[in-house]
Amino acid sequence: MNILIAEDSQFIQVIHRELMRHWGYCFDIVSNGKEAVDFAQNNGGKYDL
Repeated sequence: MNILIAEDSQFIQVIHRELMRHWGYCFDIVSNGKEAVDFAQNNGGKYDL
């Protein structure tokens, strides 16, 4: 499963990063909604969630 996480708090990003790695998910983390939309558009349907 490929996951895109949009989170502005760097502290929460660290928590998400550790959890996603622990659970074995493929993921990207961005800092805001605009970046999330850009990532989603530039990666052509890569993300499941």
